[in-house]
Amino acid sequence: MHQGKGNCVIIDLIGNYRNADVKMSLFQVPVEDAGSSIRKPIAPEGCEVNFEVAVIDLLEEMARKKMPRRDALQANYVSVKEDLGRRPSYLEVYQNGTANYEMYRQEFRSYIGFLDWADELNEQEKQAYELYRTWLEEAEKTSMSKSYKMVVLQAMLERGADRWFLPMTPEEASSYFHSYYMSKKYRRDRDFSSGNTKKLWEFNEKKVSKLIVDLPMFHLSNKSDIFSFDENALSLNFDVAPEHRELLWRWTKEVCEYRLHYYFFWRGQK
Repeated sequence: MHQGKGNCVIIDLIGNYRNADVKMSLFQVPVEDAGSSIRKPIAPEGCEVNFEVAVIDLLEEMARKKMPRRDALQANYVSVKEDLGRRPSYLEVYQNGTANYEMYRQEFRSYIGFLDWADELNEQEKQAYELYRTWLEEAEKTSMSKSYKMVVLQAMLERGADRWFLPMTPEEASSYFHSYYMSKKYRRDRDFSSGNTKKLWEFNEKKVSKLIVDLPMFHLSNKSDIFSFDENALSLNFDVAPEHRELLWRWTKEVCEYRLHYYFFWRGQK
């Protein structure tokens, strides 16, 4: 540096951008508690590096393309976690990150499966994940040509952490099910405006209950070993230990929230 000068500004106009990420690697150090595969650029002490937005976008896109899928998902998660200052929910990772829809499920079968792989679960959570992983994976993968199944599951969850897992009759679910669609126009227009469901805009417990039996409860119990429908009630075919009830309730709520948000909003229903 020139004698008597305290600062120096260097302007670098990127020409060969294809190698820009290689040069950036000179500044990279591992991120604490994120595993050796996740690295973050840090300038030397006393130095400051500024990029134009277009360059930042370019470097991030190049990094995503070169990064193995699991490392990319972990980097996405770490970024959102750092922004929020806590472990993000499934929906928060989707809304605040850059990963495409379903990537966590496709790679790990469930978001909780990813958290287990990334060593983000405590011992109690790890135990619960191993016990109920089939349930969590089923909740994520069950088909949704309509939103009905997730709404019935939400109706079960509305009973609270101590009762959500108990059998539910269609009559018990009918009021929540009906109000869920009628309270928001975009929900009603998408999934409650066919020739049959338009007739149910004015609540009729008997008819709404029959719809619930014929569609979501029938499909949940006939296309999965996790549910059964007997004596006019939908039941889980497994027990939930008292010490895991609140945790599994919270995890299941996250899956429902995430899947319903994607169903209505990602497809342009705003």
